[in-house]
Amino acid sequence: HTASILTTDDLTLVADVNPDDATVVWGTSDDSVATVSAGVITVVGAGTCVISVTATKSGVTAVDTCLLTISAPANANTRKK
Repeated sequence: HTASILTTDDLTLVADVNPDDATVVWGTSDDSVATVSAGVITVVGAGTCVISVTATKSGVTAVDTCLLTISAPANANTRKK
């Protein structure tokens, strides 16, 4: 999966997990670009990172990733506060 957003954008990713009582852990490859909690992406700055979600139940693990590219708007040097 891939996604491209601006530093002024919001993004929430949804993990379709079965069974729904699996343990779900979100992560980012670069927290200077974006952080993630329960699928909610918080933009930190422009750049590229990989957002991952890992679901585990009864010793079985599934992982999915999203390559996220964050760019500054063409007409602004600030991001949403």
